[in-house]
Formats: sequence, C-alpha cells, structure tokens
Amino acid sequence: MGKELGLTGKDLVTFAQDRDKTARDERQKEREHQRELKELEVQKAAEEAKAKPIPQHDVHSILKKSHFPSFDDKVDEIDCYLKRFERFVETMGYPRDKMAVLLSTVLKGKSLNYDRLKSALLKSYNLNADGFRRKFRNSKLDSGETYN
Repeated sequence: MGKELGLTGKDLVTFAQDRDKTARDERQKEREHQRELKELEVQKAAEEAKAKPIPQHDVHSILKKSHFPSFDDKVDEIDCYLKRFERFVETMGYPRDKMAVLLSTVLKGKSLNYDRLKSALLKSYNLNADGFRRKFRNSKLDSGETYN
C-alpha cells in the first residue's frame, strides 16, 4: 500500500510501522471492548439471578448443571468445602436462608449422617444434660401459665 502511494526507503518503513501499530491498537481496543461486553453480560445475569427466585424443585439441578462437586470427607476439608459452597451459592444468587437445603444435596458419607448432624446441632445449642438442667432451673412461668 505504501508503494502504491509512492513511498520508498525510510518513508515506506515508517508508513508500514505506523500501519502495524494502528492495527495492533485497533485489535487491543476490540479485545477490551469484548471484555467489557462479557463483564456486562455476567453482571446482568447475576442481577437477573438475584431478582428471580429459584424454584425449590430446581435446587439439586443447580449444583448438578454447574458440576459442583459433592463433599468427600476422604479428600476435602469441611471448612474449605463450606467456603467454596458459600461463594458458589452467593454467586448464583440463591438466598442464604435456603442454603441448608442446597447443602444437603451435595453431602455424602459421614457428613450426611442424621444422628451425627443432630448431635452437632444439640451440642451447638448446649442442649445436653447440663444445658437441660440449667434451662429447667432457670425457667419461670410466662404470663397466663400455671403449674397445673
């Protein structure tokens, strides 16, 4: 193209370098534009996911479609797994008060054992023999209640 314009020598080299630089700059701008469009799409999808409640029957399919791994107590550390799970669920826009249902779909092995879970919950609420004794000794009648 430079030769067609009658350029030779240093002028032709300078012209070619300028054209290359312009082409690189345009490609860079296009990549940045595409990146910005992708970010906007992700933001829009996240906002739509937060605005639209997820039906209860779709709970398990969310994790299945995303290929979120089940907890494996032979490989995973529970604290790290729970952090990943929380980040994933928040990213998906699933309400925090429904996370227990979602978590139950990815547990297996010891972590899904009801007796162990019940025991851990009772322990966390201090509902053991000592806790019940204290609760009994500190209990008082509410208004309208009698000992009968």
